[in-house]
Amino acid sequence: KVGAYAVHRWQDHAGGGDTEVTAVDLYLKKSFHAGLMHMFAELEVAVMFGSTSYSQSALTPGRFSIESGGGVLRVGGSIEGFKALMEAGYASGDDNPYDTHLTAFSFDREYKVGLLMFRQTLRQMTAAAVLNIQDPTYRGQPPRAYERIATSGAVQGAAYINPKVSYTFEFGLSLAAGYLHARSAAHYADPFQSSLNGGLPTGPKGALLQNLLGDEFDVAVSYDVPTPAVALRIKAEAAVYQPGEVFATHGDDAPPLQYGAWMTGELVW
Repeated sequence: KVGAYAVHRWQDHAGGGDTEVTAVDLYLKKSFHAGLMHMFAELEVAVMFGSTSYSQSALTPGRFSIESGGGVLRVGGSIEGFKALMEAGYASGDDNPYDTHLTAFSFDREYKVGLLMFRQTLRQMTAAAVLNIQDPTYRGQPPRAYERIATSGAVQGAAYINPKVSYTFEFGLSLAAGYLHARSAAHYADPFQSSLNGGLPTGPKGALLQNLLGDEFDVAVSYDVPTPAVALRIKAEAAVYQPGEVFATHGDDAPPLQYGAWMTGELVW
């Protein structure tokens, strides 16, 4: 299976400035059987290039160039009720929020990777950066596009590996486990904290020139309830996350262990 997509976009922004950008996306997938095992490999790669005057720099006026890209490679197999998947992803980063080159790439926020690292911790840290930048204590008026700093839980500026395994019993019970290791694609640079250090890439709590985002372990249990008219799935998930040096303090105090658990229900007619 092969897919390709390309778009060139011109946009005038209501708040001022304009954007002209080209995005190209390529998708490849190969499925095959080896005895009783079904296997597949799939790859998606996207690049973006162009320029914008919507974003504003606190130091350098003028247009920004856009040069970013990312991709995901997934290789998996299944036999009877057992499934295994190895996923690796990359999104280019930007360790200098104050020049005129935008090189950070962001996945769609609906593409879920892990449970805590991207979807909770980094989502909250980037949202906090937005609040700090708009604080009138530090600046009278924040620059245009500052709200785009918040990732909303998407993978941005990071490289990761995420192996997962699962087993589904015939009576509808499924068990799953996964491991996530991620590093910042460039030195992590919180825009607010880095500004306090003269532009030196600084983490959200003050750590300098760090890349390690950390390691996460996830487990899940789900059960499909057999009913004649609707599909009902009950799912419980739990995660333990050890944040990396990116989240340390300037004094190198290790970030504390994080953990969480959720239970959800899905009802489909």
